[in-house]
Amino acid sequence: MHVQSAEIGYHHTDVAALLADDDLELDQIPAKRGRSKSPSTVETREAASARVAKTLPADDAARVAVARAAIEAAHQAILGEDEAAFDAAVRQYDGVIYALNGFTLSSSETDEGAATRLRKALAAAPGTVPLWGQAGEFLLDHAGVRAIVQMNGGFGMWGYCSLRAASAGGVFVSDTGFLSLMGKQPVLTCTVEEAARLWLEAEIENRGRVTISAQFRDRDYQALYPWLDQEAEATSAPVYREASGQMAFGF
Repeated sequence: MHVQSAEIGYHHTDVAALLADDDLELDQIPAKRGRSKSPSTVETREAASARVAKTLPADDAARVAVARAAIEAAHQAILGEDEAAFDAAVRQYDGVIYALNGFTLSSSETDEGAATRLRKALAAAPGTVPLWGQAGEFLLDHAGVRAIVQMNGGFGMWGYCSLRAASAGGVFVSDTGFLSLMGKQPVLTCTVEEAARLWLEAEIENRGRVTISAQFRDRDYQALYPWLDQEAEATSAPVYREASGQMAFGF
């Protein structure tokens, strides 16, 4: 059964019975007063996470290792167009969050919540391309634009992706030097870098290239991105190429 994940708005469900009953089916989750019998997405995710959490080791370091393996499995599933494997990996990852967060998903996305801490613990090294579901930032030099691609990590809302100008000079797709790509779905058979290139191409086609406005140039880019060569110029020709048209997961 597919379990959609959402990054915000978790509600704590009484899961004592879930943890005690190996045979509980998700359609046995009690309905909340004032709504239909069917459980909400949040309740479904909570129940699935509770069941996975029962199978995890007690040691937190070992649980984090399980989450790392789940990210790697999800990444390979996207490259291989395997939706069933992807869903299984996401359930495993959610189960780790649930266990690390005191056996609840409630408040797991706060600054001190388990989801936030897990993304930080599993983040890619700055300047390297992350796996799908992994936090990280890297340089994308494409069609005359040098953009920092930032992936927040995790699997709900697809980890909030954004583009930022790599320096005050050159051109970008926004005169503020920032563009949110929130809600972008992973692209089948593509790495994060390949998908980001398609997204940037589309933004160049829709928005064109502009210089960054003066009020947004006074930033310490060296401090923001110490891993980045600030003296480099864009090496790609400023020519837009049509996107490949590959379909994205519609989970």
